Amino acid sequence: MIGPGRVGADGGMPGAEDSALYWLARQRLKLMTKRDEAAFEAWLSDPANAQAYRDAAAGVERFGAIASDEDVREMREAALAMGPAPRRISVPFGLVAATAAIAMGAGVWFAVARPGSDMPAPASIAAGGAPPPIAATARRYATKIGERSRFTLDDGSVVSLNTNSVLDVTFTPGRRDVRLIQGEGLFHVAKNKDRPFVVTAGGLRTTAIGTAFDVRLDRGRVRIVLTSGRVVVDSVRSGPAGRLPAIDPISLQPGEQLAADENHAVVVSAADVEQATSWRQGQLIFRDEPLASAIGEMNRYTRDQIVIEDPKIARLRVSGVFSTAHPENFLAAMTAFYPLEVRRPTQGAVILDWSGAPSDP
Repeated sequence: MIGPGRVGADGGMPGAEDSALYWLARQRLKLMTKRDEAAFEAWLSDPANAQAYRDAAAGVERFGAIASDEDVREMREAALAMGPAPRRISVPFGLVAATAAIAMGAGVWFAVARPGSDMPAPASIAAGGAPPPIAATARRYATKIGERSRFTLDDGSVVSLNTNSVLDVTFTPGRRDVRLIQGEGLFHVAKNKDRPFVVTAGGLRTTAIGTAFDVRLDRGRVRIVLTSGRVVVDSVRSGPAGRLPAIDPISLQPGEQLAADENHAVVVSAADVEQATSWRQGQLIFRDEPLASAIGEMNRYTRDQIVIEDPKIARLRVSGVFSTAHPENFLAAMTAFYPLEVRRPTQGAVILDWSGAPSDP
């Protein structure tokens, strides 16, 4: 690990902000030696460095807490024990500082650069093929892989579409019909009690008058998260109703979610609204989740799919806030905190494996 006072990844010296993250990470992970303490005090004597350190500490505390420092150390030690004997990896300091691997008072978060306006190169709308043809009376809205867009509908309702999504909208005098064919949409519905706003996804129908809710359709699973107002969810009773279980009308209250798939009963539970809607800011939030689940989310935003071959790696835990526009920062965080490395045996293939694991022949 390259520390303050050493040459950075760009050949220059790391700045005060990067150095502050470095020291904060070492302190929170309890990695400081006596030599480190002396070097830190010398670095801190510079007023600019002291201010950068105060700013970094304040920023870390604003993210909140998930697990105790002891839990964090045990999580990392468990990972070290599961994998092969790790070899020391030289990681550019800029990445270590950016991903930070910071244990924040009561939890580990990877503080990754906030998303910018740039997006990954576009790809085909659907990995499994093109969506069905649009009906003559419908208007279609779509996003590509890695893209998110915001649309204002004719009634004044606003729809934000997440990555790789397709939405058909048909308005009639008595009803506003919306069909989510794939992907995810967040709907802010203009109030009109005489003209219900109905979103159909995977055989489930969500009816609202004036409210805000998120609907996600992903590989046969539907999740509906209500952020404000009230909605009623039921099953489509006619036509191609999909393969989800039929349900009687269920009312959701703000902060609740309904989840259903092809193999399990419909479940209504409390929702993590911040996590469910963070994609609108180009971010993904993970709270002590299996690495396999986190990778599944990241893979929605990139054509280069991340693959895990060892189930022990899949069970590693991850917490953090990551940019959907820069999946490489997610990988850098994983390899900085865990004894892992990225292998690219062929173009487009990204394998996350233990450090020092044999390469594919």
